[in-house]
Amino acid sequence: MINSGLVVEYIEARGRWKLEMDENSEVIAVKRENLTVVSAKRIVEEEEEEKKKEAATKGVGGEVKKTDDELYNEWKQQQTKMATARAEELRTQEDFERRNADRQGQSDTMAKKRKREHDSNQLGQVYASGFPLEEFSERFIKTVFSKAGKVLFVKMYRDENGHPKGDALITYSHKDMAEQACLVLNGKEVRTGYCIQVSAAEY
Repeated sequence: MINSGLVVEYIEARGRWKLEMDENSEVIAVKRENLTVVSAKRIVEEEEEEKKKEAATKGVGGEVKKTDDELYNEWKQQQTKMATARAEELRTQEDFERRNADRQGQSDTMAKKRKREHDSNQLGQVYASGFPLEEFSERFIKTVFSKAGKVLFVKMYRDENGHPKGDALITYSHKDMAEQACLVLNGKEVRTGYCIQVSAAEY
């Protein structure tokens, strides 16, 4: 009876070959002279199969090929990084624009404040008294004092009961007009027997 098997390893220390039997998969040690090579096809086929598997996972130049899932995950990670970078860029731009807007708002506020201060410094005010009570009204006062320039505001003083006292504070758009009013309107008779007294307002 001839037994067959597969040579799997050479045992150098014993000078024998390790043989895996086809019949029962038992492994035995056999001398070289007791072996007859029937075929090497089985080993070659296994080697070729391993080479095919290895080649299937490699690309041109021996580089390892990536699976579709690996390629998709890499693309997805790249898209996430790009989106994160873009969001950061937008936040930086928004912060820059907000800071500029704040600075511009502060500049506008300061400009308006300076203009108000400038305009306030240019205003002129006079104090007038001696008006006839029957003629004492904002319209009447503006008519009289408009002869010296543009009247912006008229403040009529009243007593604790709300009755007019016959004096008022007149505000002009420029202090030169207030000086002019003092010159031309002080002592002016506005009604028979009623002469008003006009002077620069004091605080």
